[in-house]
Amino acid sequence: NKLTTSYLALDTNTGYYEHWGEEIIPKLLNKQGYKLSFTQQEIASMETGSYEQIKVEEEK
Repeated sequence: NKLTTSYLALDTNTGYYEHWGEEIIPKLLNKQGYKLSFTQQEIASMETGSYEQIKVEEEK
């Protein structure tokens, strides 16, 4: 996105999502096998995992 200059791309050949900086996006637009835009339904269905808060003891 414009704020972070980081973009998500789906490699349609492997099914893996990849994280790219804005400098590579123009190159991907001309390359087959990458999907760069997603519907809200696709975003909602992405497995993002969960983040747990882990308690850390302070050093004494």
